[in-house]
Amino acid sequence: MKRTERQIYIYDVSVRSRSRHAVPPPLSDVIVALRAAVDGQLAVIERDRGTIIYRIGELEVDDIANTVTLLIRRGDTNASNAVYSHRVTGASRVAEREEDEVGDRAAHLVISLVSESARPGRYLAHLEGVPAIGHRVVQALLNRAVSQATKNNLSFFSYDDPAGARDHQGSLKTHPFVPLIELLGHPHENLINDLEQGTVSQITLIDARPKGQLGGNQYLEEREHIVQVKVDSAMPAGNRLAGLIGAARTRRASFQTAAIRFKDPQGHNRTVKFDIDSGNPEQLQYLASYDISGVAPPLNDSSDHIVVRLADQIKRRIQSDRS
Repeated sequence: MKRTERQIYIYDVSVRSRSRHAVPPPLSDVIVALRAAVDGQLAVIERDRGTIIYRIGELEVDDIANTVTLLIRRGDTNASNAVYSHRVTGASRVAEREEDEVGDRAAHLVISLVSESARPGRYLAHLEGVPAIGHRVVQALLNRAVSQATKNNLSFFSYDDPAGARDHQGSLKTHPFVPLIELLGHPHENLINDLEQGTVSQITLIDARPKGQLGGNQYLEEREHIVQVKVDSAMPAGNRLAGLIGAARTRRASFQTAAIRFKDPQGHNRTVKFDIDSGNPEQLQYLASYDISGVAPPLNDSSDHIVVRLADQIKRRIQSDRS
């Protein structure tokens, strides 16, 4: 990453309910739970046997811009010491890491607190592009934080008993629940145009969950199951992407990924993979994004606090896109 530039990827944050009887809460209520998790040091997940640590480092609500900014931090216990060299002499300097320190990097996530008018429960979100801090881990971190906060305070989210049952005092019974947060990527317009103007040949549905051993042979491990679906070349243009992903979603109980093979208008063969459940393209080059340049003073890889000079630019873009 250049010190004065950042690439920002565009998502929607979706708030749904894990219980069919519960009404999804507004994002503002979810933010209250997230703040409680951050304050209680509960907004943390560990990966790779504890060698990688993700946390929400800071959360800030802007009531004027109607946004919330989260600083997503990643700590790596196996990170090497940083080394810098003199541009003329070549002499190097090592910035040594202390025993109880981790290599740190951070990404800003800015979310609109105003729900999209045509899609209730969906909120525009912009995520700073930082290696190893992708939408999957951010989504997992947000859900973990909300779950931990709810575990500590069951009154955060609840719904009335659907059968009208009452407690010993005669009051209507309520049940706690945990909302589900998803980050849904905006496909790049070039991908949409290529699918519309090109020729789609095939969809491959992929189930990559462990399957066991082939024929009981301990040396033969099944890695994935796939289903290949031929796409008729006569498929009409018009919302092709939505149609393809919608069809793949009918099999999401069995498959996690869909790979769409197509030829673009120039005749080049392309393959794009999607997460079936969310509809997110797996390759970042197929996600809608924009660049921020000329950030001054220059940015570091990480920070203890939200970097206002960057966050404010993202906020302004969200406000513009939202309006």
